[in-house]
Amino acid sequence: MKRMLPLLALVVAGATHAQPGYWLDSDGEHVRDGYGNCVRTGSWSEEKATVECDPDLVATPRAEPAPPPPPRPRAPRLHEVTLSAGATFAIGSAELSNDGKRELDVLAAQIKEMGSNVSMITVSGHTDNTGSAALNQRLSKERAESVKAYLVSKDIEADKIETEGHGFDKPIADNDTAQGRAQNRRVEIAVDGAIAR
Repeated sequence: MKRMLPLLALVVAGATHAQPGYWLDSDGEHVRDGYGNCVRTGSWSEEKATVECDPDLVATPRAEPAPPPPPRPRAPRLHEVTLSAGATFAIGSAELSNDGKRELDVLAAQIKEMGSNVSMITVSGHTDNTGSAALNQRLSKERAESVKAYLVSKDIEADKIETEGHGFDKPIADNDTAQGRAQNRRVEIAVDGAIAR
């Protein structure tokens, strides 16, 4: 007897045509029974379910998170130099040696020749793994800051120089050998900017 209710609703609502699975009235609206439910046709199946009539049976697509913005293009690398910390600083110190100052004098002159093409100078300090991580982190940052201070004293703009201290997190050689540790004690200086045309 309950199955007769939808048929009665069809007659009362004046259903004239159907979309796959549901009856529609002459205005193209879904025919609904006395409970407000869409009236299904005899050919209805779960595959024909719609969000409007059977939202519980239709999987709603999950909103995909917006993609992250593309990284800002990095300025071209104009120049790069690696200073050996052994030649540039006394052991365990951030004070520049005379050899280190001479190397930085050459670099400062090169940067000045590039002029307004230079947009950023990144000074990165690195150590070997002798001693604690905290001590090496501090020493690597202090050495980078010493290089920056010297370049500024040679009239390189301070606001174009960024310093980083990496401690022993980015070795380029084996810290288990004396030769490898010597290579890891270094200061890397990268000069980025526009390429002169």
